[in-house]
Amino acid sequence: MEQESVVAPFTRRSFVKGASAVLAAGAVGMVCACSPQTSEEAEQELAQAGAETETFIGVCRGECAGGCPLKVHVRDGKVVRTSLQPLPDERYNRLCLRGLQQPARMYSANRLQYPMRRVEGAERGVGEFERISWEEAIDEIATKWKGYIDEFGNESLCLLQGGGQNGITSSAICIGSAGQRFMNVMGMTLLPLDVDHAYSRVGWITTSSTGGFNLPNEPADMLNAKTIVLWAGNPYINSPQIVHFINEAQLNGTKVIAIDPNFNTNACKADVWLPVRSATDGALAFGCINAILENGWEDKEFILAHSELPCYIKEDGKLLRMSDLGVEPTVTVDEATGAEVVDDPLAVWDETSGQAVAFGTTATPQLSGITEINGIKVVSTYDDMLERLKDYTPEKAAAITGLSVEQITELARVYAQEGPVYTYTMQGCNHYKNGHYNFAGMTLLGLITGNVAKPGASIGQGVSLPVACNLMEVMMPGFNAGTPIAPSPGEIPFNQVEEILDTGMYGTTPLNLKSVYITNANVVSGSCGYDSIDRWLKKFDFVVVADMEMTDTAKYADILLPVSHWFEIDELYGSYATHGHLTYQSQIVEPLYESIPDFEIYRKITKALGDEYYQYFDMDNNGFIELWLDTDAFREMGLTWDFFKENHIGNFWNTEGDGELGIRDDVVFRVYQEEVPQPDNTDWNGVCAVPGMTWDESVPEYTTDRSIVFWKEPGEANPADPCREKYPYQMMHERLRTRLHQQFWTSKYNEDYEPGPLVRIRPDDAASHGVAEGDLVEVFNDRGSVTLPVTIDPGLSEGIIVAPRGFENFEFIAGEWSSLASQEYNAVNENHCFQDCAVDFKKVEA
Repeated sequence: MEQESVVAPFTRRSFVKGASAVLAAGAVGMVCACSPQTSEEAEQELAQAGAETETFIGVCRGECAGGCPLKVHVRDGKVVRTSLQPLPDERYNRLCLRGLQQPARMYSANRLQYPMRRVEGAERGVGEFERISWEEAIDEIATKWKGYIDEFGNESLCLLQGGGQNGITSSAICIGSAGQRFMNVMGMTLLPLDVDHAYSRVGWITTSSTGGFNLPNEPADMLNAKTIVLWAGNPYINSPQIVHFINEAQLNGTKVIAIDPNFNTNACKADVWLPVRSATDGALAFGCINAILENGWEDKEFILAHSELPCYIKEDGKLLRMSDLGVEPTVTVDEATGAEVVDDPLAVWDETSGQAVAFGTTATPQLSGITEINGIKVVSTYDDMLERLKDYTPEKAAAITGLSVEQITELARVYAQEGPVYTYTMQGCNHYKNGHYNFAGMTLLGLITGNVAKPGASIGQGVSLPVACNLMEVMMPGFNAGTPIAPSPGEIPFNQVEEILDTGMYGTTPLNLKSVYITNANVVSGSCGYDSIDRWLKKFDFVVVADMEMTDTAKYADILLPVSHWFEIDELYGSYATHGHLTYQSQIVEPLYESIPDFEIYRKITKALGDEYYQYFDMDNNGFIELWLDTDAFREMGLTWDFFKENHIGNFWNTEGDGELGIRDDVVFRVYQEEVPQPDNTDWNGVCAVPGMTWDESVPEYTTDRSIVFWKEPGEANPADPCREKYPYQMMHERLRTRLHQQFWTSKYNEDYEPGPLVRIRPDDAASHGVAEGDLVEVFNDRGSVTLPVTIDPGLSEGIIVAPRGFENFEFIAGEWSSLASQEYNAVNENHCFQDCAVDFKKVEA
């Protein structure tokens, strides 16, 4: 399909006009047969009429924690519809509206068709482009990048990636992705999205043979729970492919409790709804723990076997180790790396023998009461925890959370006596300045009651992380041979990009950022701080964007590259799915127009830059997938490249299919840490997530962050925050059942379900502002504003309004949703705080 050079901005009018043209000229199959209502009977009728349809295995991989395999139906070389592709573990056979919409997105009029260059003199963000060839695009990128590298170093190039095309050859989000390899090979500075970091920030809390904060059992294990708690997650909207487990468990007698500020779909389906005040979940958890300890309901056996609570803290804040007691550490050599490993175990007091012994060597460690060991003054981490918990009695927790003492005590009793308890969480707590403190409290509640790592007992996000892959070799070529390439120099906080561009400094280190490569991400409408993002995207010397569609971010490109749709490439998916399967999708149809896969773009750029870079990309998508799978661990599972070429789908969670992923004996909770771990970006030169503050300056405020028992109020979501005098409402965001982040906005099917963004307001708040159903209001604060139609919602808690997250900025009547939330971070957690947003609203005329 030929098009003339584009020199006019993309608008709602041009989009609708373009979509109409495509539908008028397009194939019948594209229009009628990709409807979600198309049945197998209709398919048979078409076959009888001579229209032959082939089916292929695909996968829906937009990073929703779904990752559902699809049966992709193709007729005359076009995808006409999608349907359910059964999994080896049939318990996970589900498909939602997002997967059914794929053909509509694939054949949208908004698909990018060919490489384009910003028209000379046009402002970034307007979206005025002219068509160029792939050769011209790659040549311009390579020429400019070579110049920047020669003058300012590889770190002057910046990589900004998200999870839009969530496969290992495409997205940076996947474990061991080609994007991560590209960043390291090029020596680029990482510009992370800084989203959903609060959950990973508390990764230090646990350790096990499989490593890290990996407490969740698989979703099917909900059927073994006596109680399911939906806490900081919204599965009925965001993860519909797993809610049947909740429903089935509930029908079998499992109690379902929803903890959420608002009466939403979760609360509607639950047996009990606890309307906790926003971002006070940690205080609620600590109040429950106090009630549990007061009543003697704790699981002492589990605590002793699976935590460091019997360990001891010295007066200097360090943990007591056997070397402090005269026992020399042992030194071994790591066979994989050749590095020396020093083992200096923590010390505990053995009640049976009456002496200090190494942690993990006695079945009878003493939890409490020891104040001195071999002349060293100490306090047990258990006693330290008890002292810290004094600030969170059920009465104090009730005053903080808005719940009653009775509700808190009953929740405590349920955790202690109505188990096993499966606590389902996702990102609900993540988007506050205090998000990691809330997740930490919830985790401690699981430890104290023994509701983790058992059948039906779990806490966290039950998603897949295929760590058995050839991770280090993929990310840092040469690693397996002992000669890895130098990694990326480091990452910078998203909220400090503009300052770095203005000053040429990152903390005390010179850093001249010149070019940014953006792929799989739509930061302009999907991140906090629109005004800042708009400014710094205009300050880079050279902006390259690779995308499938003309997003808000794509309009800022100097060079805009068209990326193929999911069904047009060879890909392997498996990270952050909720079913534990890897799905290999071989290319189903030819790429539309001049689009090519992300991996092919990496190949073209590195080849133009020379063998120094290209030697690590001299392969195709399938070659990279084969390298990724090349481990003994996968071979032991039978999940080889040859297996996937033939079978396409393999279960790496549990080859026996017994529904017990996450159930293990080796998990150990760390309730206290000797040092406050620095965020990733501080490894570079000691700055922290607060602009203008060094890590050393931030530490005094957060020394108590050494313990899991630590909680602070959120920012603007706190009704007592000074800004709430001027802006009395917290604006929360919610996900859409028809979209995934900003994806699927081009699907016309969505308009039947969610025709546009709305703001939900309580009846009394609406009445006080003279606002009725369907009126327009401007939601505003000092940072920005957005205009939306109103719908009245009596289910909201006092002081809260709710607007959706997932629309492009041009879809709003006026303003930008992303302009309202600030880029202010917690000093120890570089994380966008979408929910920490104070606003007011006023009625406006249409």
